[in-house]
Amino acid sequence: MRSLRAWMLIAPCLLLAACATRLERPIAPFESKVLELAPGAPFETCVHLLAGERLFFSYKADPPMAFSILRRAGGATLSYLLREPARDEDGVFFVPQTEDYCLRWVPLPDEVPWPTLLRFTAHLNQGG
Repeated sequence: MRSLRAWMLIAPCLLLAACATRLERPIAPFESKVLELAPGAPFETCVHLLAGERLFFSYKADPPMAFSILRRAGGATLSYLLREPARDEDGVFFVPQTEDYCLRWVPLPDEVPWPTLLRFTAHLNQGG
């Protein structure tokens, strides 16, 4: 019954071919489960970050996915960090100002008929 409820929550995301979630503060550290995304679907999760913080991130994806950290302001999307498609990536994002930021993964433009598997981690350190 529990797995049926979980599937009912995930199914709409797969049908829409994209998901957006929200990470709650503090991220201490956060480790996702393996996410199975519909073929060609991007995935995005957002979190409120404070100026001077450092967001440490890593991910594994199969097939490879491009990664970015962005925020939206007045109808525009501002990208702060862009990474080429990779299966395994990590790094540090130095937060320039207090805002809501989104971590976004986008699959390769190649049409693959199978789902993408994604797993990511994130944690914060205060700047200084």
